[in-house]
Amino acid sequence: MDMLIRNLRILWRTERLLTELRLRAMVRRTSMLLVAGIVALFAFAMLNVAGYLYLAPMLEPTLAALVVAAIDAVLAIILFIGAQPQKPGTETRMLEEVRDMALADLEAGAKSVEADLRAVRSEVEGITESVKSFAHNPMGALNPQTIGPIMSMLANLIRGKKGKGDD
Repeated sequence: MDMLIRNLRILWRTERLLTELRLRAMVRRTSMLLVAGIVALFAFAMLNVAGYLYLAPMLEPTLAALVVAAIDAVLAIILFIGAQPQKPGTETRMLEEVRDMALADLEAGAKSVEADLRAVRSEVEGITESVKSFAHNPMGALNPQTIGPIMSMLANLIRGKKGKGDD
């Protein structure tokens, strides 16, 4: 039972720490993306204006706007690729291993308890059948295997009473 409680505590702590680590990573990532997005928006607007003003005298104004938009699309793709989630760190993998070991121990403990309960159930069913059999036919319990020990107990009981009566 102590192992079960210990494993449940380990499971609870590892799950809590894993959730905390994931939440920290998500908040950090979201905050950085938000700030980067705001800064990039201002920079992006200024780059668009500067690019358009630079290209407009060399190209037609429509073509200059199209070139600036194409460069904007390439930059957007690069930013989306950079924002993809990273692989979990060593600490996360270690906590996941501890959690998995605790779960495996809990499963083994549960299977052991289940096997014990099945054995107890089988024994109780056997005792129930014996009691029912004895209740229906009490003389059927007196067979050669049980008569010998019963007679021995009775003889010891009688001798014990005679020894006490002589004193």
